[in-house]
Amino acid sequence: DWLRSVFSLTSLKNFILFHNIPLPYAWQLWFLGALGFVYLLWWAVTTLVEILHQSFPYTPLSLLSAVLLALHLFCGEGFGLIGKEVDTQILRNALLDGFPFFALGNWAAWNRKRIKALHFPWLLLVPIGGALSLAEAYFAGKQELYLGTILLLIGMMGHCIRYRRISDHVVSQLLCFCGQELTLPIFTIHMLVIAALNEIPVLNALHQVAWLLPALVAAVSTLLAFVLVWAKAVIQIRRIHA
Repeated sequence: DWLRSVFSLTSLKNFILFHNIPLPYAWQLWFLGALGFVYLLWWAVTTLVEILHQSFPYTPLSLLSAVLLALHLFCGEGFGLIGKEVDTQILRNALLDGFPFFALGNWAAWNRKRIKALHFPWLLLVPIGGALSLAEAYFAGKQELYLGTILLLIGMMGHCIRYRRISDHVVSQLLCFCGQELTLPIFTIHMLVIAALNEIPVLNALHQVAWLLPALVAAVSTLLAFVLVWAKAVIQIRRIHA
């Protein structure tokens, strides 16, 4: 019965539309299917441009991305503010959650000279976006995407484009370490942390505080990720000296 359901038309529809992987406990891996569709869409666009011998339409794609992100915010956060809910599967897909950021990132890379010429404090958008996201979570409830999240991402991207090098060696090494070593453990752990917090009676009330729970989950997940990376390093050192 399980194999029949995996290869059914319903599973195929859910994978194409919502990128749900028909495996036990794999619902959080939806982004793998979404990422695959993003690459497929990008390949189709670039191939079409090459066939037509045209310049790449970065500007139209960036405008389309902005419209899709606005639609995402309207259907998610907008409905949340008026007390209505939208199925997250509708929002969490390649078109509304993946392709817009992918296209905007490529647009920023293509226009990096213009971005570098702007004397704008990009890094200031990071704390502003983080604070706004907490406020949005408080008023709109848990959503897949917040306006503050977008501002935070734009601030980080603009700052990295303008300052491609970090003069402080310690800071650069720390950022590289976090990006290369901690990203996967944090993502792997954070769902387990959420489930564990739900089982602790004292902390169970945090699930009702939408703006506080993400901060706690992030802190605990990052701490556990550091422990895992440290344990991995210790094991490797002992194997070398064994």
